[in-house]
Parts: sequence; C-alpha cells; structure tokens
Amino acid sequence: MTTCPLCDGSLRPAYRNPHATFADREERLHLVVEACADCGFLFQTSALDPEYRRIMRAGYETYYGHDIFDFPRRDAENLKARDMILRHLPARPMPSLLEIGSNKGDLLYLLKEARPDCNVLGVDPGQADDRGVPTVRDHFDPERFASRFDVVVLKHILEHFTAPRAFLAGVKQVLADDGFLYVDVPNLEWILRDATEGFVLHHVGYYDAHTLALALEGFEAVDMEQEASLRAVFRKTRAPHRPGARGASEALGLCARLERNREQALRQVEDMVRRGGRIVYFGVYTIFRLLHRELRRRMPSAVCLFHDDNFAGEREPVFGLERCGDFREDDVVILCSNNSQTLDAMERGLAGKGLFLVRPWRPLNPATPSPDTP
Repeated sequence: MTTCPLCDGSLRPAYRNPHATFADREERLHLVVEACADCGFLFQTSALDPEYRRIMRAGYETYYGHDIFDFPRRDAENLKARDMILRHLPARPMPSLLEIGSNKGDLLYLLKEARPDCNVLGVDPGQADDRGVPTVRDHFDPERFASRFDVVVLKHILEHFTAPRAFLAGVKQVLADDGFLYVDVPNLEWILRDATEGFVLHHVGYYDAHTLALALEGFEAVDMEQEASLRAVFRKTRAPHRPGARGASEALGLCARLERNREQALRQVEDMVRRGGRIVYFGVYTIFRLLHRELRRRMPSAVCLFHDDNFAGEREPVFGLERCGDFREDDVVILCSNNSQTLDAMERGLAGKGLFLVRPWRPLNPATPSPDTP
C-alpha cells in the first residue's frame, strides 16, 4: 500500500480526473490525488505508475519552457523570486548559486544582472542549446558537485518529485552549512480555497506552509511569502522541528468541491458551444495547452481562438489557433492560468464586457469584478 512520502501516514482518495492531459504531448492518463490522513499532504499517487514515469522522463528531456516569451522573462513571479533571494544573498564577494530545474536560466540571469559578481550555474535535463546561463544539461545528481553552493534555488521544481525527502537530502548535500535554500511552489491553500486548476499531471506533490516545513526537516524558515506561489528561504539547522499532525478532512472537502466545479463548468461550456458559441482561450501557455487538449477531445467541432496581450503572433505556436480580433457576446472566454492573482487580473480586465467567463474551476458566469482572494 502506498504511504505518504513525507510522514509515511496512510492516504485517502481526494481528487480524480480520468482524462487528464499533458501540456506538451497527446497522451492522457488517469490522474489520482490522495491526501495523508496524518499530515494533510496531497500527493499524486498516479505518478508512481511506470508509464507515467516513462512519459515524464522523456518530457523533461525535451521540454523547453518560455518558448513564446522573450529572454529573460521579467514577469512578476521571476521578479519576486529574484528580490527575495537578493535580500538574503551573502554580502561577501562572488557568492555561488545553483538552480535545479533552471530551464533557459531566466531567474539566474536576473540575479546575475543585479549582482554581477555572482557565480551562477543551472541544472536542467532539457537538451536545448540556447541557454542564457551556464547549465549542466542533465538530471540533478549531488555526486556531480565537488564544492558546495551559497544558495540553492528550487523554483517550481519540488512539486515534481515523487520522493521529496530523498531529493532534498541531495540538495542539502550541495548546500554550504551557512548557505540558504530558496523554495518556490504552487500554494495548495490558494488552489483549494480559490478553486483553481491546480491538480495537473506534471505536479506530484501539493504543498502549503505546513507540509513544506514537514518536507524540509533539518531546515528552518527565515523568510516566507504566501500568495498563489508559496516562496520561502530556509537555512540549515540542527534544532529538531517537526510540525504536528493536522489531518485531511478540510482538504478532502475542498477537493470534492473543486471536482464538482470542474465537471459543472465543462458541461456549461459544452452547452454554450452547442448553441454556437466560440471558445476563446485567454492566455496561451501551459494551462491553455492542458485545457485545449481536453476540450478538443470533448468538443472536436468547437471553434477555438486565442487572445493574449503578451504574445504578438497572429497564431499561437502549438495548435495554430488564430487570434481573436473582437469578442462576441456568445463567446466562452476561458482564463488560462492556475495562478489566482493572474486570474484576478484577467477578470478585472474583462469586467463589464458582458462576456461569459470560465475561471477554472468556478461555475460559468458573466464577467464581473473578481472577489477577494484568500
């Protein structure tokens, strides 16, 4: 029987999507998320399937994010990460930084730009050549590094590991005793309370402040910001600290609500399409690709367009969808993000236009100002 990868507690079914899709490939798998009855950690148990592992390993080696954005990407998430790291970066000359899962190296580039004396190195299994910073193109292996780093960066990487304790033990091995670890993960609290499309095949572990502290045994948090992303700085410590039991009853209830909302919204979209409505995807990155693959399966005859103020092309690069010139009153506009703050901004921009919005996953409603986030 599968047990919790953080505390070895028992797991209970929490959320299912029998037709889950990947953003970068056509394969579909049955996504199953379970909750630990002891610590409350949510874990994708379907990720333990050998077929899942095969698909994901191949995907990581061919994945190349930010393929529609200029380098370096100066979005709010990268800038917030940069600023938090800079606040704790040692003042001594030439501090060393290692980012695991660095992709093109946007964040490391921004840090080097702000502190030119930094020595930066990325590790990423993707095989693309045009990296913006020095990069080891392979999966992370702590035995590869003979020296230790002043800073190790895990920006949206920890949630991809089925064995987080083993991975973090390797991270601790390459971090200097007086160094610090920067961790940035999707915030489970916001996913559940704001009912966003947070449960996706490429994410395995779902963290909030409680379970992140549990995963990082042997570390203590010295800085934390809780938004749609949970950002924190940790230092090594010898003082034992293990958060107490919490249970999973609240998370299970919120997961059930999210699952109901998802199916209700998809049925409403299908109804609008049958009556002649067009689907307009607002945003053309990862969540768009996930949703379009699923909706194309469910509604193969739907007319689909896109709109994205941050992308200049007239056709998006993956499916070749045309840009929507002018919205129509019967358009179904799907907000393509799983970041609550980004979704809030999208809703505000469309408020008062009389459109039908889908904010994954809330019931379909005319555009209105966004409610307060948690």
